[in-house]
Formats: sequence, C-alpha cells, structure tokens
Amino acid sequence: MTSTEDADGQGPAPAESYSSATEAVDAIISHHKQERLRRSLGWLPPECCLPPPNWSAAATAIRAGTNTLSLDGDRFWHLEIAIQGAPDREARSTIHNVTRNWAEENWGLVNARLREEALERFRNSSYPGAYEFDDFVSRWPRLRQDSHLVADAVRALEQGRPGIDAGVAQLRALEGDRAAAAGVLAAVMAYRSSFRNRDELASLFAEWAGEDVWGQLQHLLWRVGTETQREQKILTEIPRNILNLAALLREFGFAVGEKPGYRLFELSAETKASWRRRLKAAVGDDPALRLAVAEALLWFGSTRDDRAVLFAVLELYEDGVEAALVPLRDGHPDDLVRLRAAAVIDMVRREPDALELLRPRHSTATARHLPPAEGLGPARTWIRDARIELLIEDTLDKAARNAGADISRTLASGEETHVAVLFERLRGACSTISDRLATLADETNANDRLRLKLEHRIVGKPEEGGPGVGTTRFSTDVCLLFEARDSGKRFARRASFLQAKRLYRRKKALDVDYYPVDRGQLADLAGQTMASFLLLVGPECDGVGVPVIPARLFLDLVERGDSSTQIAPADASRLGKGIGRWLVEDVIGLWTGDWNDTIVKRAEGGEDRAPYLLVEVVVERVRKGPDGWPH
Repeated sequence: MTSTEDADGQGPAPAESYSSATEAVDAIISHHKQERLRRSLGWLPPECCLPPPNWSAAATAIRAGTNTLSLDGDRFWHLEIAIQGAPDREARSTIHNVTRNWAEENWGLVNARLREEALERFRNSSYPGAYEFDDFVSRWPRLRQDSHLVADAVRALEQGRPGIDAGVAQLRALEGDRAAAAGVLAAVMAYRSSFRNRDELASLFAEWAGEDVWGQLQHLLWRVGTETQREQKILTEIPRNILNLAALLREFGFAVGEKPGYRLFELSAETKASWRRRLKAAVGDDPALRLAVAEALLWFGSTRDDRAVLFAVLELYEDGVEAALVPLRDGHPDDLVRLRAAAVIDMVRREPDALELLRPRHSTATARHLPPAEGLGPARTWIRDARIELLIEDTLDKAARNAGADISRTLASGEETHVAVLFERLRGACSTISDRLATLADETNANDRLRLKLEHRIVGKPEEGGPGVGTTRFSTDVCLLFEARDSGKRFARRASFLQAKRLYRRKKALDVDYYPVDRGQLADLAGQTMASFLLLVGPECDGVGVPVIPARLFLDLVERGDSSTQIAPADASRLGKGIGRWLVEDVIGLWTGDWNDTIVKRAEGGEDRAPYLLVEVVVERVRKGPDGWPH
C-alpha cells in the first residue's frame, strides 16, 4: 500500500491501491476504530491519524481476494459496521455483496456474533412499532429460524427487557414453535396486568403454533381484532369444536377481549355442572385438545374461580388425569398452573389436604348414571358418591389406626379403656368429615350435603343385668345404633351388638400376639341377633386396622375345627373388615344391623341392659332451603 500527504496537509491521503483483500479490510477496520476514538476524545494529534480508506481500491481488492478473506466473527462484524459509512455507494454495495456471500458460506464463524447483535437490538426495542430488530433479521434471514436466538429472545422477554408489548411485537420477526410460543405466553402472564398488545400475541400464536390445537385455541382466546402496526395473522381454517371451546371458555370469564355479562362461578351449581358437561362434549376424544383446555383453565382461571377450575379439569378426564397432569405439575413455567395441577392430582389420590375438594353433590335422579370416579369404582351405598364414601372410610380408618397404635404401649389396660378411646377418636373423625363436607357444600353452592354424627356414652352399673334378649343373659360390650335420614325423615334405624377384645401378648420363649375369645360368650352374642360382631382392638395388621368379624362366622369356623379360644392378628385381618370399611359398607350401607323393635329398644338401654358402651351413629342428607342450611 502506498499513500501520500493530502494537498492541504490535513493528514495522510488514501492509499492508491491495496495488495490484498486482507490489507484492504485492515485499512477499513483500523480507520473506523480511529474515527470512533476521535469522536470519543474530540481530537487526535495529526501524527497519529491513519489515512482514510480508498473505497474503490478496497472494493476491487476485496472482490478479487474473496477466497483469501481472513475473518472471524469479530472482524467480520467490525467490517460490517465500518462499511455502513462508506461514501462511495458502489464500493459499499460491492463489499456488502462479498461479505454477505462469505458469511453465508462461513455461517458457523459469524452466527454467534450476529445473534448477539440481534439480541441487543431486541432488548433495546422501546415500542411495538420499532423495526430495528425486524430490519436486522431481514438482512440476515438465517437468524429468523435460529432456535438459539428465539430462546434467548423469549428469555429476555421473561426478564422484562424489552417491555412486554414491544417484545411480543418484535418476536414476530422470528419463526418459533409451540414450545417457544408457550414460553412467550408464560412471560405475558407474568406481566398480564400491563399487557395490551393482545392481537400481536394472537398473531404470534397463529404463526408459531397455528397447526397445533393448542396454538389455535390460544389464538382464539387472545384475539380481539383491533388494528395493529404490523399486519395480523388470522387463522381461518379452525375446526368447529375448537371454536365452540373458545366460546365456552369465554363464558368462564377469563377470555381476553369482550367478556360476557356474567361470570360462570356466580351462577348455580346446576348451571356450572351443565357448562362442564358441554365443555367435555366439545373436547371429545382428542387428548391434545383436552390437555390444551385443561392448561387454559389452570392458567387463566381467576383465583376467585379456583374451585370451579379444579372441578372443570376433573370433568374433562374420566381416567388418566394423573398421567396427563404430571407434566404440568412438574414442568410448567407458571407457578399457579403447577399448584393447581398438583391439587387436581391430590384430589384423585384422595390426599388428606385435598379431601374437601371433592366433586359437588349430584342429584339423586342422575347420580346412578354417572361414570365411576377414576380408580374408585362405583358407589357402594345409598350415599351414591364414591368419593364421599372413601372420605368417610379413610378418615375413620386413620382414627382407628392411631388408636390401635397405642395398644402395644398400654397392653395392661383393660378392654373398656381401649374401646372408649377408640370411639372417642371415631367421634372426632366424624366431626372432621362433617366439617369438610359442609365447607365443600358452601364453596360449591351445592343444594345438599351429608352430615355425620357419632355419640357414645359409658353405661353405668345400675343399668347392667336383666334377663337378656332371647337368651339367659344379655351378652355384649357395645351396642351400636345407626340411623339414616334424608331431609329430616328417618328411613332406617338399626342395632348391632359388638363384643370387644383387646390384643394380648403371651410371653414365653417367643412373644406371641393374639386376641382371646370366649366361645360361649360369642354363642350368646350371636343368639341374640345376626347383627353380632367381634371387635378386635389392636395395632394395624396386614393393612387392616381394628378388624370387625361376624360372630356367626367365627362360630362356624370353630365348628370346622379352628381354635375356639383365640385368634391371631393375621387371621383377624383376613376374616374381618377394618372398622372404617365396616362402618361404611355394612353399617351405613345398611348391609347389617337388626331393625327388630325388641333388639333396637334393648340397644337403646333400660333397666335390663348390660352393654359397656352405647354408640349412636347418625348419617343424614341435609337439603339447602330458601333460607340457607338448616341448623
């Protein structure tokens, strides 16, 4: 390269020619850096000044030495910036063409730097109509489908730079996919209260996920139809059922755009149930669409509608709800979606903290035709709700297990003490169940609810003795009276007799646990009524806590040759039912209990009675009246 002083002595003159493309590139980049330094400092001494590029000669050298260009990401970008200010339009165009072709052929060397520059322009977008980011991507169209740039831009949006409205608009310059669109939606929901550019978001869903039912549903929910600075993308070939689902979700009250004149959660339980059935019918058998609707409910449903949201999601799934929602619970970007998905799964699993979130009560006329709840099987009693039956059973069994667990530490205490403690625990459990069901009914606007009550009292010595009932003596430890009511009308009253035996431990060479049994006592017990049982009070064994065995069954097995004086805990668990299950299936379910007036009256008490404990259990369906719940 040769250069001379310019005629006015103001600095070195441009070179007349360049010996190689690399020399020309060095001249352009070096002079550009010098000019940036001059602008920064305001002055440079003449002896430090480099000659300006000879743009025509540089263009000739670069074009001739295309195959010898030695660039990396940084040199390439410095050259790109430098040639923006070239006064020679033809030279500038020539160099641009060469460098663009080089970049396409060496994309791996430059894409990281171009992505960095694009991201910086994206972060600095200040309003939806800014086009600097769009123009940059247009100059480098391979960036449009760069998954790393899409991910980085979505992450920047989540971090609040740029603002949410400007960011959503700028993102339409890229080509994302369904996963990236979900990330954009997560960012929007984090700034939902301030987000206004809904049609840009609807267009983004159409462009990034328009072939997917999720994208189609989101497009419909977010589209308002206002004018935007960018041309909107409108999906026109959307299946009818997705259009119907969008309309139903707008009725729920969380749709973007014009809202109905009512909110579904404010309406009656019957209207909400009808809406859920319509929603399920519109989803049909499409698992992807079902999951998209479930996610929309969990994500967009107001916290004021929380219970309605959970019930609606449960309605969508007859089975497989846990498998479907685990990905939302474990991997969804939104905290509320994860929390609600976990709540629905807990409801299906019948976790204690979610038991009050059972399905709303269904009317008697339709309950028998309902499909069984997932994993629960059909209802077993006149209650006609498998979830409530299992709530009762599980809560009573838990109380019985807790009482039974204390037996091993207090084996020296008599049966009377252990039985009294057991029924005290069961009374508390019944109170807990009633409270949960009352809360459920209030918060779901149900028209009826179930109420349980268990009362017991210890019978004093003055009441013991007497001729008995059909035998020479009245043989029982516990008289259990059960009463079933519906709207104040009693439709069943039954009595059952129980002989209580607590666990014993024989201390010889080996410790052996057993329940002692008196065959003659059981014969007297069974002779009074077929509703006679052994109540074995001890720790849980083989999953059964406090087993209850029909007295007649035990006597028949003795006749076969079984031991007549004791029963092992494992045999008790095999032959009997846990007390929670027995109370639900047999007592409350009306499969046992004697309705004979003589037996019932004897169980109620009097001069000639001798049970140790009198237990009264009442299960009543209470109807809500025009003035609210009866007291």
